[in-house]
Formats: sequence, C-alpha cells, structure tokens
Amino acid sequence: PKHEAALISDSTNRRTNCIVILAESLESWVLEKEVEGQEITPYMNKLLKDSTTLYAPHVLTQVKGGRSIDAQLMLCTGLLPINSGTYSSQYPNHIYPSLQKAMREKNHSRNYLLTIDKLSTWNQGPIAQSFGIDTIIAYRDFKLTEAFGTGDGSFFAQCQEKIEKGEIWKKGENAYMQLITYSGHAPFILPKQLREVSFSSGIPEKMGDYMTTARYTDKAIGKFVEYLKTLP
Repeated sequence: PKHEAALISDSTNRRTNCIVILAESLESWVLEKEVEGQEITPYMNKLLKDSTTLYAPHVLTQVKGGRSIDAQLMLCTGLLPINSGTYSSQYPNHIYPSLQKAMREKNHSRNYLLTIDKLSTWNQGPIAQSFGIDTIIAYRDFKLTEAFGTGDGSFFAQCQEKIEKGEIWKKGENAYMQLITYSGHAPFILPKQLREVSFSSGIPEKMGDYMTTARYTDKAIGKFVEYLKTLP
C-alpha cells in the first residue's frame, strides 16, 4: 500500500508558532534511501537523526476523491473525508474544528496559508476560511521565477522574502503558517538545470523522475527550515 511520511519536530519548550509544510506526493520510501550511490532526501534524513524529531513512517493514505484537499481535512480537523464526492465542494461553509482555530484561541495567532495553486482548485479558498485561515497567499501572489513556473525552490525563497519584508508573520505576531509544495505533482519532470541526481537506464523512467523531484523538494525544504531556525 502507499505510505506517506510524517515528520514532526518536538521540543520541551513551549512554542507559540506552528509551521506546517505539506509536501505534494512525498512518500516515505524515498526517505533514508540511496539509489545508485545517491541519497534521495539528505536534508530530511538529517532531520530523522535529530533527537527532537518524531517520525511516523507508516501513515496509510486515507484520502478519497479530494486527494490533497482531503489530506488538509485530516491534518487540520482530524476528520475523515466523505466516501463519495469532494467535501470541499459539497460542504465549504461547514463549521469545522481545526488546528488553526485552536492556535488562534490558545496563542492569539494569525493564521496563514501559502500555496502557488489557484484558490479555485479543490475549492481551496472557501475551505481555508472555514478552517480559520486569516490570510491566503496564493497563485497570483507569487512570481514565476523558475523555468517551469514556481517550483518549490522559488516558492520557499519567495515565502522567506515575504517574511523578511514583514508581509507575513509580522514582528511580535504569533502565527500558524501552512505551506503547500507543488513540484512533487505528476509528471515529476524537472528542467535539467535543477536536477541534482541522475539514474541509469536500469531505473524505470517515471521512478527516476519522481526521485529527482523528491531530491529537489528536499533541498528546498531544507533551505527554508534552516532559515526558520535563524529567527528569534
């Protein structure tokens, strides 16, 4: 069965901010994996060795027709998706219990969603508001700076820039930030200049493309997380 990975950084110190990164189609089998002498996810492998990281490697996918928006439902509300159709289209104005609302109640947080997708995709806009998101930074708010649009490297770099400029997560503000990557979406094909691994003809082409993209996303996540560690 398909497994998806969950990594959670833990600490005994009380924190008032929560940063959630949802990585599109990132499956656990690429973690701690070397193929033809190449480490696929070196940064996340480093996190796995950190004593403050809690790792759940065998999380079974339970999404239904809504796919990625179903994943947001389960993560943010603890609810399972409906069996038929897409909850985000059928019940966009439902009153949902959510992690975002809990953060606001407990820490008076401002809740952000950052995605390069369009708000109409999976009816993301109304659902984000129903979950308690205050500010949505989406497709039209990002520049297409990479050869294939806004890849994960460009996405995280622009998110960092928005933080540095005070456009989001303003100084002194408690925040919940949910960032959604996109490069891992099929067909998993990166421009040559962004590829850091390559595989022989003995590896199925689609699998090679997937692992190449996973490496690219891993690097992008790593740069962003290391930036977050520098913040007070």
